[in-house]
Amino acid sequence: MAEITLSRASRVSKVSKVSNLRGVALFYIMSLIGVFSFFISFPFNGNDTFLVNHVVAMARVGLAPVMKYIVYFLGIISLIDLYARRERFFRDGANIFMSVAKMIGFIMLTMVVFNHGPEFLLTPEAGPAVLFKILIPITITVVVAAIFLPFLLDYGLIDFFGVLARPVMRPVFKAPGLSAVIAVSAFLGNFSIGHIAVDMLQKKGRLTMRESVLIGTGFCTVSVGFLMLLSSAFGLDQYWNFYFWSAFIITIVVTIFQARIWPTSTKPDRCLEGCTPNLEKEFKTNLLRNAYNEGINVAQHQKSFVSREKLILKESILVVAAFATGVNFFATGGVLIYQYTPLIQYAAYIFYPILKLVQIPAYDLWTASQACAISFLDFSLPMIVITQGGEEMALATRYVMAVVPVSAIIFLGAFIPCIMSTSIRVSLFELIVIWFERIVITILIAGVVAMLYF
Repeated sequence: MAEITLSRASRVSKVSKVSNLRGVALFYIMSLIGVFSFFISFPFNGNDTFLVNHVVAMARVGLAPVMKYIVYFLGIISLIDLYARRERFFRDGANIFMSVAKMIGFIMLTMVVFNHGPEFLLTPEAGPAVLFKILIPITITVVVAAIFLPFLLDYGLIDFFGVLARPVMRPVFKAPGLSAVIAVSAFLGNFSIGHIAVDMLQKKGRLTMRESVLIGTGFCTVSVGFLMLLSSAFGLDQYWNFYFWSAFIITIVVTIFQARIWPTSTKPDRCLEGCTPNLEKEFKTNLLRNAYNEGINVAQHQKSFVSREKLILKESILVVAAFATGVNFFATGGVLIYQYTPLIQYAAYIFYPILKLVQIPAYDLWTASQACAISFLDFSLPMIVITQGGEEMALATRYVMAVVPVSAIIFLGAFIPCIMSTSIRVSLFELIVIWFERIVITILIAGVVAMLYF
């Protein structure tokens, strides 16, 4: 009997060792692939960037002849999804508004794709610009990034760094340590990568509803590539290092304030209904060893890679399908509103006294105020408005306006349809409030920085 018991114990021990070795191998191999995919830049085809962006660039070239039809097909999927999940998408006023916007967006997309409709919509600066400069790039980016995300999220890497970052992230940001990894991946890719990551983690019980809202609206900002575009457009190239790091730090500081004020602070600190809580563990000592053990444990018990890819691709296609209609409506509408109505000018009065408070020169105030107001429609529109100020616009003004689209984060053109197509529990009204809070705090902080530096 004792021999049988020892034999069983021996077999259990061997199985445990094999399982542990499998976890160690998966942790290292998959995590290294994830780090290489999102964080390691290398030159290829004349571009020096990380693997995901290289794949995106190749896909944009290879699929260029058919991409507008792919986006149109995704628009059809969006309409089917609206009908299939109508109880969710038509449950209240804000969701009804977003759903109707998607339907109108599909009609506009049809006109642009097949080049048949009113002239004001088909001008190169309106519908076609939104299709080729926003919808197609973001569709390719989301799908490609989603394919590589499991390497970053599913095999212990995010858990390893989450344990290490928790002592800082929890008291300062009231967020789990893993949000630091999401912030970096979103900053290197774009906000949609962050939203998909948050959505995946929330459904797995890794984040509470409050944490998901904070990370989704506070850390998922525009990419480094867009910062480079802003720097060039605003004539800040010679101040690149200062602009890049100060914009990043200001975005983080604004998020510290956001975590402590309504509506983010009052969100429920519990997991989604139907999700089994699997929240970040707290370790008081031996952080490095516990972080490593946590990462190995997650990798060891992960589901099959193929099943995760199938699920992620399914969810990603639904997200980009929502882009094809919702983003099209809001981005195109934003361009038309600015071109043909005085609404942006009226909204600009809200920001005029705030900009004046931080000593933006009088001759720049009106242009800067309009740029702040229009940032809610799309993150690229302030660049169009502010560059109309010409070379005489003060350097401090250009700096503040270059920081605003990065730190304010939220906009109708793509961000809001993206986040509302996920399971992150935040309403349209709450997103408007968060945008206003962030843009005011950003102006005040960036204005002080500009006064001290320039």
